[in-house]
Amino acid sequence: MDANLEVGGTGDRQPHRKLIWAIALAAPVLLIPLIVSICPARPLRWQSASGVLLLILIGTVTWTDARSFRIPNWITYPGVLWGLTINGISEFVSPETAQRLGAVGMVDSFIGGLLPFIAMLVIFSMTGGGAGDVKLVAAIGVFLGLSLAIDSILCSFIFAGGFALIRAVWHEGPVKMVATITRSAGHFLVPTYIAPPSEADRMMLRSPMPLAPSFALGTAMILFELVPGEYFV
Repeated sequence: MDANLEVGGTGDRQPHRKLIWAIALAAPVLLIPLIVSICPARPLRWQSASGVLLLILIGTVTWTDARSFRIPNWITYPGVLWGLTINGISEFVSPETAQRLGAVGMVDSFIGGLLPFIAMLVIFSMTGGGAGDVKLVAAIGVFLGLSLAIDSILCSFIFAGGFALIRAVWHEGPVKMVATITRSAGHFLVPTYIAPPSEADRMMLRSPMPLAPSFALGTAMILFELVPGEYFV
């Protein structure tokens, strides 16, 4: 969930990091023309250049977040850059090529990255979420555009809530979990009559978890069109 990725000790961190940044920034230069040349004339969303790059992005952040609770800048920043670049290029190519690029248009791409970024920044600043998660949302948004980005985020929150509930029940047991949630809801509704949950119970409800896998699943639902376009909005 953090924006920085630890790689090795202090002595070897900088060369390794520079190499990773170089690969992340340069690889799409080769991948985009290759994908455009081999994908169908009317590609599905995940078969386009944007779709493939976004699949690589969410797969990478899932691995880094699950492994070390970090979403590195070297994947989110190039993701935003290349998402905007693809949609900028689409303004000057034929409609067929734009379709193979998976472009949503420069304006939709920019707004799709900016507005979810601002919304998630406000939400996560109040709940203690990581900066890497906010940048990830921006990267997803520039590829999908605003409407599909919102669908992706809402799907992701559904997955995240389900994972959090399953993990809490697994560690604490269903009886304690239901009792804690009921007590929290009761105290919120009638605080005069129902005492708040203990500090230990509140910590259980707020225990951190990697969010990248949930964002990856929510985005995959949109890319593979398992959720109809603009389903939530």
